[in-house]
Amino acid sequence: MDLQTFLNDFMNKDDLDLLVRDAAGLFECPAMVVDMAFHVIAWHCEPDFDDAPFRRSIQLGSLTYEAGSLLAGTDAQAQLVSPLDSPFKRRFSLLMTGGAPVGY
Repeated sequence: MDLQTFLNDFMNKDDLDLLVRDAAGLFECPAMVVDMAFHVIAWHCEPDFDDAPFRRSIQLGSLTYEAGSLLAGTDAQAQLVSPLDSPFKRRFSLLMTGGAPVGY
């Protein structure tokens, strides 16, 4: 994945799944988008990525209670957190449109 492909897909296609896949490839890490009710809207990870909370969220279609509680009260600043049940750190960022929060 390169930056030009990411930008072309972002500007020319209306496909959140593709955008999340491109972002995961560009940053070389799993990515997930959730709405304000913590429902999983889009996600991408390599097939061999093994992380129980990430997989559990995909299976449930929403963030786990633990992950949701980490986001409670989050402002627009990106936050780096380390869940107790995972060796991987998470970066949560509030997604905004027109000044209104729409997800993470």
